[in-house]
Amino acid sequence: MYSVILHVTGGTYSLGNIPANASKSVQVAVTGESHIELSQAQGKRLILNVYLEPGYHSNISANVTTDSVLFVDQNYNINPL
Repeated sequence: MYSVILHVTGGTYSLGNIPANASKSVQVAVTGESHIELSQAQGKRLILNVYLEPGYHSNISANVTTDSVLFVDQNYNINPL
């Protein structure tokens, strides 16, 4: 995937290029209720079916291809640290 950008309410985060079978991680901050979308050069926007809002602390893992979301897992603690 090329020129990947992660979108949440209140911000965007550049992940750059992600080779096949590779992973990237990023810490995000949302400004309101949000899900996650991934956009990429010359590709459609992928929606990750997760829920975030300010104060949530969450670990999210996803497996995606250039045109589909294969797997999403979210483990979260809604109590602020």
